[in-house]
Amino acid sequence: MWACLAEGLGNYRSLSPRWFEAGGGLSEHARDVLGRLEPIFVERLAALASATDANSDGLMQGLSMGPFEEKWGALPVALWLASETAEDPGALAAWIERGSRGVLVLARRHLPANLAARLPTLSPD
Repeated sequence: MWACLAEGLGNYRSLSPRWFEAGGGLSEHARDVLGRLEPIFVERLAALASATDANSDGLMQGLSMGPFEEKWGALPVALWLASETAEDPGALAAWIERGSRGVLVLARRHLPANLAARLPTLSPD
């Protein structure tokens, strides 16, 4: 979760105007990319919830490395943060304060219901 948040924040700052409509919402391109990456995001997080040391590295591949539009962990978080802060850029601080656990909250707010239901749960600290 920490890697999704940290890398997502970096990608958030890297988003070009291509990712936004004139009114500040996500562009059709951004929505298309999310539609492709969100199922991967959920699949990988669900698998990582029960991963072993032997297979976790493979599951983490592509989270934040590789072509920008294929970063299954960082780019969805960046785009969800962009949606959350479109009207109030100051709202970013609240998401940062939530830390890595905020990633699942953010995901559940933005994923289609069928994908959100498949996200792993985390136990309280």
